[in-house]
Amino acid sequence: MNKRFLKNAVITFTFIIAVTNFSFYVAETVSGKPVFANTLKVLGFCPAPAIETQRVTTIAPPAISGPGGAKGDTGATGNTGKTGTTGATGTTGATGPAGATGEQGVPGETGATGAQGETGATGPQGASGGGGTVCQAPINLISLPGDLIPAVDNLYSLGSASYRWKGLQLGPGTLYIEDQVTGLQAGLTVNGGTLLLDGADSLRIGNIRLTSKGIESVISDQDITIGNISDRGYALFARGIKFPDGTIQTSAILQGIKGDTGEKGDTGLQGIKGDTGLTGQQGLTGPAGIAGTNGSSGATGSQGIQGPQGIQGIPGTAGSMSAYWGRFYSTQIQTNPVINTVNAMTLNGTPAGNGVTIVDSSKMRVANAGVYNLQFSAQLNKTDSGEDSTDIWIAIDGVNVPWSNTRSWLVGNNAKQVAAWNFVISLTANQYVQIYWSSPDANVRLYAESPGASPTRPEIPSLIATLTQVSS
Repeated sequence: MNKRFLKNAVITFTFIIAVTNFSFYVAETVSGKPVFANTLKVLGFCPAPAIETQRVTTIAPPAISGPGGAKGDTGATGNTGKTGTTGATGTTGATGPAGATGEQGVPGETGATGAQGETGATGPQGASGGGGTVCQAPINLISLPGDLIPAVDNLYSLGSASYRWKGLQLGPGTLYIEDQVTGLQAGLTVNGGTLLLDGADSLRIGNIRLTSKGIESVISDQDITIGNISDRGYALFARGIKFPDGTIQTSAILQGIKGDTGEKGDTGLQGIKGDTGLTGQQGLTGPAGIAGTNGSSGATGSQGIQGPQGIQGIPGTAGSMSAYWGRFYSTQIQTNPVINTVNAMTLNGTPAGNGVTIVDSSKMRVANAGVYNLQFSAQLNKTDSGEDSTDIWIAIDGVNVPWSNTRSWLVGNNAKQVAAWNFVISLTANQYVQIYWSSPDANVRLYAESPGASPTRPEIPSLIATLTQVSS
């Protein structure tokens, strides 16, 4: 039983090999290509290189071509020449030199050549000769043994929008990208924990561009924000801030934590009243009118004609004042209906002064040129939690006075703080000055309070302001 099975297996295996060889033979004969050798290369096997053998071709003398016409019969095949004697076999062991080739047999006579037939169609191009075939095992895409270079420049992509690579691991080196405009290459490198971008002069993120000199906006009127509104950190500057006009600020007044409100100070002394001007000279008395004629006894005579008006006396010299001044206040709670806008502090209380008046409820106008001292105190208040700021500055004829702004902070719900300082400014006749304020919180306000009790105390204005001339 076992012998029969082994015999049948050998016959079957031999038949399969024969059929396979026959198939490769037919395929190579039809295509003219080494199909079997190429198949072995794909499987990783390197077939032995083909040994070049010298082919000896005997060329018979050309026959004389007969006249054109029907193709002649094929001539009879000449007799086969005698086989030369075999060379002696070398001794066993090291291979000896090849035996001499036997003499070539005498070729038989060539039959008469038939008429020339028509030229057939050109066959397919044969395989390139020379150099031999280099056999190499299939490429292992998991572990490449060398560089991975595309066959055509700038044509193929690595991955697609639908089929992407999850990660890209690069060793120490540089990732190069060509500039679409200049054609130059920009290199991306990591050196000592620093990400280097060489060959490019800027990096754009949205509308913000990082350049070799700093940060700029692609859109000219767009703000550049550093940090979020809810951040609790600080922006640190190495030396200071330089403004477009060349001004440099290296420090700022620090605002400390708001302390308790102190007691109200005593009212300042009343200024000295100026001297009364001299009284002008009395005008001259006009001449007396002409007396009427005496009437007859009894009836009274008519009234005499009134004399002409006397000449106006010379006006007296105007009295002089030591200074012009104005004192104002507000009884109103002044709100901040729109955040981050300019609000003018108003003064609706009964004014007092000489040469200084209130116009449009907020403008302190002077009738005379001079140097004036503006003093004010405003009671700030807010009705929500958190920490909020208020900016206060002055303007002359509606134009902001440079470097006149001060920022105050209110911390916590119902926080209050008094903002009080003074400015010395030069004004021409009929110029006016205003006190402006602004806050990013709609719950910040200028707060006025009713009279207090125990002890009885006067009202608290939301704003007190005085403008006094200190020099003409």
